[in-house]
Amino acid sequence: MGALLSAFRPTGLESPCSTNPYADFELDLQAPLHPTDRERFAEAIEILDEVARLTQSLRSYTGSTDAIRKAISNPTVENEEHAWLTLTPSVVVLRHFYERSEDLEQMIPQLLDPLCTIQTQSVADNFNQHQSLVKLLARILSLAFEFDALKMANPSIQNDFSYYRRTLHRLKKSTNPQLCDHLVPDSVTNSMSLFYAYPNPMLRLVIEAITVFVAKSDPRVVAEGLAVLNAACYNALSRKSEYQAESSLFFQRVIVTCTILYDHVEPLGVFQRNSSINCLNFQRIQVRSIVSMLKKCHNQQTENLLNALRYSTKHLNDETTPKQVRILLSA
Repeated sequence: MGALLSAFRPTGLESPCSTNPYADFELDLQAPLHPTDRERFAEAIEILDEVARLTQSLRSYTGSTDAIRKAISNPTVENEEHAWLTLTPSVVVLRHFYERSEDLEQMIPQLLDPLCTIQTQSVADNFNQHQSLVKLLARILSLAFEFDALKMANPSIQNDFSYYRRTLHRLKKSTNPQLCDHLVPDSVTNSMSLFYAYPNPMLRLVIEAITVFVAKSDPRVVAEGLAVLNAACYNALSRKSEYQAESSLFFQRVIVTCTILYDHVEPLGVFQRNSSINCLNFQRIQVRSIVSMLKKCHNQQTENLLNALRYSTKHLNDETTPKQVRILLSA
């Protein structure tokens, strides 16, 4: 992906704030791994690589709609077994993704702790020292958004698993080894059903993981960390001529997810004029600028990104949200 995050320097889209203590701050994601992060990074990168592979496999998810429809309209033993055989490979993938999502949920506080725990350093110093963890956090946010977009675009994912769960009691009676070897236990099936029932299960998971972390730490520090990552990606995207389409989408997904998370972490929300994501210590970035940037970088994901800001933020419909922001997002 290259150097995904760059210097915090003015882009011309917004005038910088009056004080800019981090004007020269850089996140060099090509830097060597910090010794204290090495073991944690190795495990985390392995999990993220697997999540990326599973997410990629969902791009070609065709579903089992025809086989399920036939089994429902003509519920013979042969038709049901054919439906289950068609479903099983998909269910295996969905189970693996669910299990890895639990790993990611545990990983998030482990990443946030060194980044957003202030002892003798500032948030910026922490981010500078642990740049590899910043890259991991950005990858989690991007993959979470990417998975949710794929799921919402393909209703077969939830429909297939719903049928599998409804007929699991009959499936257990099968003697076909192709089916028996991949049976999902009831407890896992129930948890998976709750997970996939949400339209954006990964974003919900990330929000809950960060909310739990915030309850045990300083919300202002976590909010600043999200603002740092948001600004870094925004600045990098403002120089998008250096990046290919997928890298540009990566930045957009992280920017939008950081904005949503900030809106859940900061009591005043992200749309307030005095929120730190709107007037960062290192550069002024308004939500209006983010929306304008997304529309300027129009691509196949633009509407999904804008819809996430419309429907997944917490404070958009507050009376204190500027009217211009609501109008811009409603367009």
